Amino acid sequence: MGFFGSIGGFLGGDEIGEEINAQQGYAMGPWNQAWDDLFGEGGMQDQTFEDYQSQYDEMLNFFESSSQQAQQELRMSQAKEMGYLDTGREESMQMVGQQFDQVRGQTQAQNIMQGLSNTSWGQQSMNSVTEQQGLAEAGVATDYAQRYASTTARQGQEMGNFDQWRIGGQTSLQGKYAEGLAGLRGNWASRRIGMEGQGVGFRNRWADKQIAHTNRNVGVGLDFGANLLGSFGF
Repeated sequence: MGFFGSIGGFLGGDEIGEEINAQQGYAMGPWNQAWDDLFGEGGMQDQTFEDYQSQYDEMLNFFESSSQQAQQELRMSQAKEMGYLDTGREESMQMVGQQFDQVRGQTQAQNIMQGLSNTSWGQQSMNSVTEQQGLAEAGVATDYAQRYASTTARQGQEMGNFDQWRIGGQTSLQGKYAEGLAGLRGNWASRRIGMEGQGVGFRNRWADKQIAHTNRNVGVGLDFGANLLGSFGF
């Protein structure tokens, strides 16, 4: 401040300066508190990002658990479908066996009635029934082998499609999370810049008052010095 500024301060300027500083403290107090509430540790900004992360984690966990449950249900449905094929194959084989048991019994009865049971003709007729049964069982086996193959291929495709859907869902959630996070950061950056601008404006105004006050003290000191010198005839 210098000698003349000190004189001005002694003549009452210091009290005015202290009052200006006090007023600045009062004026900046709410701004400082608002800054801490928004950007301080554990403030609204931190809480907003924590809440956003928590909501995303909750959504992702729900998607994962739902996907796992759906995949398990799909596997159970596919296993049940294979079980139906197993049952159908077994029942078809039993039906073929029962039909040819009946044919065999009828053929044997005819051979006995005709006196052919112990002849080569009678044995050939019985062997023919056995061969026909074998062909019928082979037909059933082939049919179900084709069904098993087509069902296995289709189920594999279903599971592959499900995996693609799950991966796509995860990718979509991650993309939306990143997009929302970028927007959130942009919003808070704008808030921060706005508040910093306000703080700079407040400080500049109070700095202008301090500069003006200092200049006034210097002016008062100069006037006092001039008057003092004048009283001594200088």
